[in-house]
Amino acid sequence: MPVINPSRFRKVLVRNPDQEPPAIFDAAWYLEMYPDIVGTDPSAHFNSVGWAEGRKPHPLFDTDWYLATYPDVDASGRNPLAHYLELGWREGRSPHPLFDTPWYLDTNPDVREAGIDPLMHYVTTGWDEGRDPHPLFDSAWYTRTYKDASGKVPLIHYVEVGAGQLRRPNAIFDAAWYAGENPDAAEDPLTHYVTQGRARHLSPSPLFDVAYYLEQNQDIAASNICPLVHYMQRGYAEMRNPHPLFDTEWYKSHNLELSATRETPLAHYLRMGAKASRSPSPYFDSEWYLRANPSVARAGANPLVHYIVYGENENRDPSPHFSARYYRRQVKEKLPGTLLAHYLQVGRAAGLRARPERKHPTPLKLPVNEAVRSTADSQPGRICVVAHMFYPDMGGEIAGWLNNIPFPFDLLVSTDTEEKRLELEQTLAGIRSLNRLDVRVVENRGRDIAPLLITFGSRILDYDFCLHIHSKKSPHSSETAGWFDFLMTHLLHSGQYVRSLLNEFVRDGRLGAFYPPPFPPIERHMHRAGTFNTARTLMQRIGLQLDDDEGFGSEFPAGSMFWFRPRALEPLLRSDLSYQDFPLEAG
Repeated sequence: MPVINPSRFRKVLVRNPDQEPPAIFDAAWYLEMYPDIVGTDPSAHFNSVGWAEGRKPHPLFDTDWYLATYPDVDASGRNPLAHYLELGWREGRSPHPLFDTPWYLDTNPDVREAGIDPLMHYVTTGWDEGRDPHPLFDSAWYTRTYKDASGKVPLIHYVEVGAGQLRRPNAIFDAAWYAGENPDAAEDPLTHYVTQGRARHLSPSPLFDVAYYLEQNQDIAASNICPLVHYMQRGYAEMRNPHPLFDTEWYKSHNLELSATRETPLAHYLRMGAKASRSPSPYFDSEWYLRANPSVARAGANPLVHYIVYGENENRDPSPHFSARYYRRQVKEKLPGTLLAHYLQVGRAAGLRARPERKHPTPLKLPVNEAVRSTADSQPGRICVVAHMFYPDMGGEIAGWLNNIPFPFDLLVSTDTEEKRLELEQTLAGIRSLNRLDVRVVENRGRDIAPLLITFGSRILDYDFCLHIHSKKSPHSSETAGWFDFLMTHLLHSGQYVRSLLNEFVRDGRLGAFYPPPFPPIERHMHRAGTFNTARTLMQRIGLQLDDDEGFGSEFPAGSMFWFRPRALEPLLRSDLSYQDFPLEAG
């Protein structure tokens, strides 16, 4: 930090004996602000009547606020600026709600030791040295975020421009949201928060819940510390959570780059974590939420903010493991926060369920993130991928996903024309771990299932593990946009993820299949109506019995993409089904 030289400020601080107030008075700014006094000496006007009329001598000296905050000065009838420069700053009085004199001197001991007025120091050199005027105003962040503030005193720019445009004063304080929640704050959200909102325990952001923070941290509730200031300065390092749906410790452990920076986890999430679809806690799945709500993804919205502000009221689910409609039926009464927050804080302990109990076995669910670790570092067994490719233009995209398989595998492909076969052989040949490629032309019947069971069925039994995929498009429904990526993410998210998934098959010999959770937009269409008799007939053909529909579950791998152990499906793979058992496809 630069060394203070008091002599640099002497010219600024020495008074002109013939003119009051002293040099902090900004004559040009005063005339611009109050054009009604044109032709009058601005400093003489302020000294005689201006201050009594509540006029400001400088953007960072709020006359009315100073007199209201310090009634002893008001009672004295003295010029407030003169009082501040002679006594006020030495007594720890602030000239503006957003310039905190005691805090500035505490965080800049060199200024205190030099005996310099902190406001004068800030507006002359302090701002250029990167010093902040208030614990809730981050000068470096502000100028980095708003390029038109570059080269200007950041707080002056905020007071004159930023506040009215609802710009953020730091990474966490959401000025636009705060003004929307508190219409009387629209003119200057941060000043409103500092002067009123903090005392009323108003939240400064949808992701910083003051009531929750104080409830969880009784030591802060019993003190006079501003909750947001506490979190930004120390709370994040103490692993305190700003919101019931933001887990500071969990987020930090899943974003290791935070260990080398002083950026708060919440600021990191707001800056880039949400854009990268990183989840803020194990209970809110950002990637899943965006895939389930493609309109939110297209808008570039922060998924957690969207859920808290809009999604909760629209019955959108925060993850595949929490059903808003189901949980709402259990609690019945209107809740002050989100349903998920209620479940985490109250419902779980009270025995409420996050979603309906599943009556049928479901495959293991693995978290889709790079934190998953596996011991399957060597080839776990013989692997094949069966892919039906009706749309050859998706060959490159599928090849990219298959590059995430870290072990050698055979690729068995079906398509419906010779032209497509030749194109696919060329497109798929460059996959990194590809051992053998076999592309077959088949009848356009039974979509992707008929080739799996009939063309490749008996051959698949030569492998230990198999992945079934296809070139999925939904040309007739905008509702299912994003379904393919959703499925592939849960099956081939990364090399480490595939290692972990295959390791579960090796570890648990009872595991027969792994398939993604239902894609949310289609989950309500998943039912068994009209299919029981067909299923019972098929089961009889392969020597199995399905006696009643109670044992016929509505949950299945919708989209028909899944990892499986071929021996688990042996009756189907050895069945006498033919292409004639499937309907012709229209296209």
